[in-house]
Amino acid sequence: MRYGRRRLSKYLFLTYNIKVNPRTLGNYMKRLNLFTFVRRKKRQKEHKNTNVKFADLVQRDYNSKNNTIYATDVTYIPAPKDINQNYIYQL
Repeated sequence: MRYGRRRLSKYLFLTYNIKVNPRTLGNYMKRLNLFTFVRRKKRQKEHKNTNVKFADLVQRDYNSKNNTIYATDVTYIPAPKDINQNYIYQL
C-alpha cells in the first residue's frame, strides 16, 4: 500500500480506531525512514493540426522594391481572451 501520512492516519482510525495526528505520524515515518513517492501528473499532449497550409504572399521576392515588405514577430504580444478563456482575434 502506498499511503501518505494523511491517508495512513485515516486508515488507522477507520480500521483500528487509533487516533493519530497526521503530523505526528509524519514525524514517526521520518524517524523510521518510511516515505512515499509522489506521483507526478502526466502532461496532456496538445493535438495540433499540422496540415494547415498558408498562402505564400511574398513568394521569396524580398529585393523587389524598398519599403514594400515588412516582417515582424508578434508572438510576444499577448492576445486578449473572452470569458471562456478563448482567444479573440480581430482581422
